[in-house]
Amino acid sequence: MKKQIHLLNTVSLTLLAVLGAAAAAHANVRLPRSFSDHMVLQRDMKANVWGWAEPGETVTVQFGGQKLVGKADKTGAWLVALAPMKANATGQELTVTGKNAFQIADVLVGDVWMVSGQSNAAFGLGGCKAPEDVSSANFPLIRFTGSWEHFVGSPQSDGGSNWNVVQPGSAGGCSAIAFYFARKVQQATGVPIGILNCAVGGTEIECWMAPEAFNNYPENAEAAKRCKESIQEWERELPSSKATAGNRPAYLPVDQPIGLDLATAWLAEVRAKLKNSATSLDPSFMELETWVAAARVAVAQHQSVPAQPEFDTVGKWLLTTSLPDNIKRIPLLPHPADRNGVGGHGWFRWQTLYNGMIHPFIPYTMKGMLWYQGENGSGKAYYWRMRSMVETMRKERNNAFPVYIVQLPNFDKTSDDPQGEPDKWPTTREQQLKCLQIPNVGLAVTIDVGDPLDLHPSNKGDMGERLALWSLAKDYGKKIVCSGPLYQTSRIASGKLILAFDSIGGGLMVGKKDGRKPTVEDKGAKLQCFAIAGEDKKWVWADAVIDGKTVVVSSPAVAKPVAVRYAFSMNPAGCNLYNKEGLPASPFRTDDW
Repeated sequence: MKKQIHLLNTVSLTLLAVLGAAAAAHANVRLPRSFSDHMVLQRDMKANVWGWAEPGETVTVQFGGQKLVGKADKTGAWLVALAPMKANATGQELTVTGKNAFQIADVLVGDVWMVSGQSNAAFGLGGCKAPEDVSSANFPLIRFTGSWEHFVGSPQSDGGSNWNVVQPGSAGGCSAIAFYFARKVQQATGVPIGILNCAVGGTEIECWMAPEAFNNYPENAEAAKRCKESIQEWERELPSSKATAGNRPAYLPVDQPIGLDLATAWLAEVRAKLKNSATSLDPSFMELETWVAAARVAVAQHQSVPAQPEFDTVGKWLLTTSLPDNIKRIPLLPHPADRNGVGGHGWFRWQTLYNGMIHPFIPYTMKGMLWYQGENGSGKAYYWRMRSMVETMRKERNNAFPVYIVQLPNFDKTSDDPQGEPDKWPTTREQQLKCLQIPNVGLAVTIDVGDPLDLHPSNKGDMGERLALWSLAKDYGKKIVCSGPLYQTSRIASGKLILAFDSIGGGLMVGKKDGRKPTVEDKGAKLQCFAIAGEDKKWVWADAVIDGKTVVVSSPAVAKPVAVRYAFSMNPAGCNLYNKEGLPASPFRTDDW
């Protein structure tokens, strides 16, 4: 028997405020782009269904024996919440009816996970050099949807795209870490899994943070202040009238650095002419096509792109996909300024991906989030950025959902310096390790599965499956070890440092990892990548041995040791401390020098 529930008075005012920005007076009911055939709704929680209609219009939603009636508010936004449902692997029809009607087919009920971050989060299964995983990817209970790359200066209310069932023809486009995560979780639990892919290459964590997230901690507030001042200064240099912006010139008077993270290009059917103040502009760049060709060469050679000529923004705009992947397209002269990163400092992109890609999904009820980011890091501030981002997202959804982070893997040249490289990725890894202090956060250590020659390692399988171990242990009640050894304490005894660890599982071991093969115990091998120092802060390579549940570190060159570092470089080749479950120890240091 269908149950009719009137929910308008109980709908979250916060969620309606989120939706209102996209509402407009029109007769037809409209749904978000993320509502399509094959979608997955979250189980065991109230699952929101929302959209837009004529203000005051009544909207009826039916699914799984429930019938809910809502009413569009004065902005046209409406939202109803389906009562919690059990997981259901049988596709059902979701109907939404107002003055028009929608029928969404093959809707499952399961667990919905967002995957976010930069390029390694977005990295598709098709690029993993694992064609057998693509060809055998016949998983009708795993679905995924993406969100268009969208840098924008104000919060958006609609996003996403059609859902896809994971099968050989589509699997290559699924986020690889999310695929391997979902495959392991789904096979272990039988629960359908939906993936919301919201990731963009070359992006800083600040791009993904809500404006209010910068006010939560003093460590973020000063950076936010400088960001705001920088944007205001930039906006003061732009034509001020929105109404006439299309008729007024805007140009960049100096050469703009461009790279993997800040590349921008304008493509349009517009006039171009040389501006006197752009004295560095070569006359050969007067034609837009010529300038774009020069931009291609400059990017390939890691050089600066010459300043743009002045563009008249009135006229027909054309988009193209023929540029290299690391050149981003944005509208010329958004106004108010959309902080889209028009070259120069990354201030202009702060908050923009939150606005364009995270904010539209606030009403979408979800289980948790996978996060792979940090190559473009914030150094010692990373922990505070991450903590604030997570807390803000949880508050927006009134849901303390789990967040599982991929710690940065090994990459780049091997360093012979026992001090390590604290001014590079090791500091970001340390900050990511610190994120375990945030409630309901896990960390997949990947220091053994990176690629020294490739920023985008192809072994996403171990990464995604290690994320899945955390979720299976924490969210699904599986009695498994989900982490490798994590440094806890140290003490000095007889000129040696004795290190104790958490998450040792069945015990510590010297391990060996070869590609996607399981880690094996390397009997007879010595622990590598340990360094030791005395009060003089001079680092030397150390001897390290496993003694029961501890590691004993020493060196004849350091009579009175006070500090140890392990795997504290970009690519600590040979680091081999594992637990018996085959999971690697996180890099760490006992000092704060």
